[in-house]
Amino acid sequence: ITHTDYTTQIIKWEYMFAFLINCCYDYMGYCKCSREERNLKIYTYREKLNTLHCEEYGIDTGKTIFFDIETTGLSAKNSYIYMIGYGITDNSGNAEITLLFNDDGTPVSEKEMLIYFADISEHFSHTLTYNGNTFDIPYVRERLKKHDLADIFESMTSIDLFVLIRKYKAKLHLNSCHQSDIEELCGIHRNDFCSGGKLIGVYKKYLKTKDNADLDDLLKHNHDDILGLMSITDMAALNYTFSGNYTITSASMDNDGNLTVICSTAYIPTRVTYSNGDMFVNLYENTMTLRFKPVSDTMKYYFRDYKNYYYMPLENKVIHKSLARYVEPEFIEKATKENAYTVKQGFFLTQAKTRLGYEYRYNLDDKQTFMDIEGFEKAAPQDKSLYIKERLNEKYKA
Repeated sequence: ITHTDYTTQIIKWEYMFAFLINCCYDYMGYCKCSREERNLKIYTYREKLNTLHCEEYGIDTGKTIFFDIETTGLSAKNSYIYMIGYGITDNSGNAEITLLFNDDGTPVSEKEMLIYFADISEHFSHTLTYNGNTFDIPYVRERLKKHDLADIFESMTSIDLFVLIRKYKAKLHLNSCHQSDIEELCGIHRNDFCSGGKLIGVYKKYLKTKDNADLDDLLKHNHDDILGLMSITDMAALNYTFSGNYTITSASMDNDGNLTVICSTAYIPTRVTYSNGDMFVNLYENTMTLRFKPVSDTMKYYFRDYKNYYYMPLENKVIHKSLARYVEPEFIEKATKENAYTVKQGFFLTQAKTRLGYEYRYNLDDKQTFMDIEGFEKAAPQDKSLYIKERLNEKYKA
């Protein structure tokens, strides 16, 4: 997906006559806002995205407004917002992006921009941002407070895509987790000439020169931020899946003991593959394939209630105390926790936090425990699902 792949219609709202001041405008059927200045410029773009699958992982696009801000600095107390971009879409991929632009850099225009955005936001219950919990939302809140305006986020639920994705950075084989990194992962390639931080200088230059080329650069950057954000929203399905939302559809084992488990998932827009210990993970679209390579070896199961057992040194085995009366006393002794075990040869999988079947290990003091493959096969469906969830969320060892 690139910016040029879309058919873009741009509607530039400019207030040409003084008698329009203080009139009410009905914008896209959502709200009516009082207009007091001519220097809030509104640019609207209609786009066609790939079909989103938000309903599969619990995001209602009809109740969600996507937004991103551009500012003259990082501190809301010492700088201000010069652009608010927001987008709305449906699950069919029809999208509309609106950019509210402070064309003169004045506090009056910033306030007008915030009032307009607040009026639009009233019609939505959720916001969706990228790192908005840390930057965009606190910044807007501070500027609303500065202008004695109500906090528009109090009644809204924030969905921060960065928060949902960043924990999987290593599993996605990323060095950083900027929005542009996720866009690249999803096949969205930008040609930004500079970062948002560098655009501050471009904006300040524009205020002096009103150079249309600078304006185009400013608008394109924020437009592409919103378009990119909307386009990568399905990556939220990764966190949804790793939280245990999948259905095991099949499980099979080959002659070498390798276990393959296939699950149906919410739609994930890019292939995610990684190995972690004895587990290989492959996610793409609506399918997650897990392959477990078990250990073929001989391991020990240590009885926790070892005081109920007797040890037979000559045979290197233990028997329950109920059977001790059938053995001559000189051939048995009370078992200890070190020798109260039974031995099994077979295929073994790494245990997760929640244990399935018996806990096998090589030695008593080993922290790593295993289960025989039969432990997984015999487990209840909900226990298998929990095992997979815990294995998916284990610390990644590259």
